[in-house]
Amino acid sequence: MIRLRTLGETGLEDRERRESAGLLGQTKSFAFFCYLAIAGPGRFHRRDSLVSLFWPDLDHEHGRAALRQCLRVLRRHLGEDTIVNRGDDEIGLGPRRVWCDAGEFERLCDGDDAAAAIALYRGDLLPGLHV
Repeated sequence: MIRLRTLGETGLEDRERRESAGLLGQTKSFAFFCYLAIAGPGRFHRRDSLVSLFWPDLDHEHGRAALRQCLRVLRRHLGEDTIVNRGDDEIGLGPRRVWCDAGEFERLCDGDDAAAAIALYRGDLLPGLHV
């Protein structure tokens, strides 16, 4: 399972628990992945909405091309099964592929496990990330 840390220190570990610095250096692709991971598995996003959010300055054709390139980068770094499609227009995370501290924090808070949530919290969300 890929492990993403977004609270306090930002970090990404691959399936073998090795730090994956390659993707961290690709700011927009990393931010895009964080967006999907924080939303959680099983939550799909429309391609047009993602293009508007991450590439608002591009026209439709170039924005879709930028999205396709971003997806290629993510799949190369994280594995083909990490980012999945639902039909032609929706993108999300594959089930049980990614663990994200922010998503887990929210789940623990919703489940009334404040002690576990506090233990997981290490600081601000995505400190220092600028897209």
